Amino acid sequence: MRSETHLKSISFCAAIVLFCSAYALAGTWTKIDMPGATNTYIYGIDGGKVVGCYTYSDGVPFGFVYDGTNWTTLRKTGANNIIAVDIDGDNILGQYTDNQGTHNAIFNGTTWTTITDGLFWTPRSISGDNIVGTYQLMSEKVGVIYNIKTATINYINLQAGWTEAYGIDGDNIVGVNITTEHYSNPHYHGFLYDGSTWTLLDAPGSTWTEAFAIDGSNIVGVYQSGTRYYTFLYDGSTWKTLDTLMNPWDMEGDKIVGSYTDASGSHGFIYTIPEPATLLLLGLGAAIVRKKARN
Repeated sequence: MRSETHLKSISFCAAIVLFCSAYALAGTWTKIDMPGATNTYIYGIDGGKVVGCYTYSDGVPFGFVYDGTNWTTLRKTGANNIIAVDIDGDNILGQYTDNQGTHNAIFNGTTWTTITDGLFWTPRSISGDNIVGTYQLMSEKVGVIYNIKTATINYINLQAGWTEAYGIDGDNIVGVNITTEHYSNPHYHGFLYDGSTWTLLDAPGSTWTEAFAIDGSNIVGVYQSGTRYYTFLYDGSTWKTLDTLMNPWDMEGDKIVGSYTDASGSHGFIYTIPEPATLLLLGLGAAIVRKKARN
């Protein structure tokens, strides 16, 4: 009898583990649409605020900040259009276009500070005084680290091919390295760079991997396996596939932001990953319900 009880306990625990594994990253979705706009794109998140741009039928982008309740459209005298790329504290990283061309800039809520012309490099993420992005000249691409205080640019390149920097958190940078010519059988490898050491990120079973954003030890991106594409979350030791494919641009804590497109246009989203403790309670609850139903 004791032996039978012991086996039932093992089965009960196994059921919980399987439940949690199967649904570990079945998160919740919140669709974000600027009222009246045709398309909404979210590129960055920080402290409950998201930034991006929206367009009407003419396709002209208007940068915005959304705090969950209020929409604030970003404006600059002389600018024809604005895109908000990322946010860190009071600083919004973006690009604007005027009659002189495209410019990379920071907006602190009051003042726009142009940092460089956007002809050769595109900013993607900001953390403290550092901005990362991608520099392109002719057919080559290298990662860029721009320091706001010193107004200096450093270039990073893992190996032969292209290196694109997409996300930064503290000293850690993530992105993608392309090891062959872009249009001739390219091989995409995600990377993590801490200022001195490069770590390649290749999802198990993948043919290519791209890392888009980092927050603490968590990295989010997309990989291809066979003919299908998947969104992943990687914590430095474990790869987890999210429950659906998305275009993840940034993350903070258990929140991932980005955009997706359907027949009605493009929509921003916030994807919330459930906490492990919540998942355990869900598994326990499901097992108890099944036990009561049998009794």
